[in-house]
Amino acid sequence: ALYLALTRSRGAPADLRGVLADRDWLLGLLDGMSEGVVAFDQNGRVVFATPAALALLGRRGLPDGTPMIAFADIPRLRSTVVAALRGGKALSREIEVPGPPARTAILRATPTRLGAVAILLDVSDQRRIERSWRDFAANASHELRSPLTRLRMAVELLPEAGAERRPELEHEAARSLAEIDGLVEEILTASRLEAQPEAALQRSSFDLLEVVREEGGSRGALVSGSPTPILADERLLRRAVRNLIDNALRHGAPPVEAAVSASSGFAEVRVSDHGAGVPEAERERIFEPFYRRPGKSEAESGTGLGLALVRRIARAHGGDVWVASSDPPGIGAVLVLRIAIP
Repeated sequence: ALYLALTRSRGAPADLRGVLADRDWLLGLLDGMSEGVVAFDQNGRVVFATPAALALLGRRGLPDGTPMIAFADIPRLRSTVVAALRGGKALSREIEVPGPPARTAILRATPTRLGAVAILLDVSDQRRIERSWRDFAANASHELRSPLTRLRMAVELLPEAGAERRPELEHEAARSLAEIDGLVEEILTASRLEAQPEAALQRSSFDLLEVVREEGGSRGALVSGSPTPILADERLLRRAVRNLIDNALRHGAPPVEAAVSASSGFAEVRVSDHGAGVPEAERERIFEPFYRRPGKSEAESGTGLGLALVRRIARAHGGDVWVASSDPPGIGAVLVLRIAIP
């Protein structure tokens, strides 16, 4: 299709090499394409490549007539183009482009009268999201199984339970329902942030300190700082602050403190506790979805999504969250939530 567009357009040269020689005309035509385009002659030598193709394949420059193996040492790309040249049929395949960073692309090689044209569509982000959500769905199914099982057992036992046992079963059913509700809500929020981080935000102006005071005060945390007006998604920031404080209360020891500050275009919330802290080897893993620290039961660990969701919320706001060093060292954990101030 690209070859036909080049050779049949009004005023376009009829010879492919003539078209390729007219760099300004060709680049003007291809400038709006996000796909990479590479043209090969009948011997498999590269005669033209767009900047998008060079960037995807990790090449900075390209002399005309470069052999295919020197242009891209990707066997699947070479075999697809060669098969299209020899077989006279268009072929489409998914290829892996070595990094760093490694990329995934859809390659379509189309034979032409004078060689072949390859179009490369970068689908790395799409494949990453697909892999993430396959893992996420599998983990979510596993996490839902336990509260659903407890709920089913409580419901089945209730009709025959005596007066003394009923309050315990009702409490268990309510606890399981609350756990399922919380997990589903966090899954839905995480899915919106994963699919379209910026589109999922509903920004408004508010005082971050006031939000932290409200969330921390209702949980017994000590809040300090100065007024920090920001433009952000208040609902999501409340969830992030709530999750950080709940995490400190669940895994640390009182007193739990939350401090708000702002500098250099960023606002920060530092949540600290006086528990055992976070081992160095786990300081990144605790932000993975459904990660549970060794030796912690389901009841102690919560849904396993809290800190993962905090990271998604922070990154959607141009920031991040991490474990900082405590002062004095070895006393408690310090988690820092940073977001950009537009």
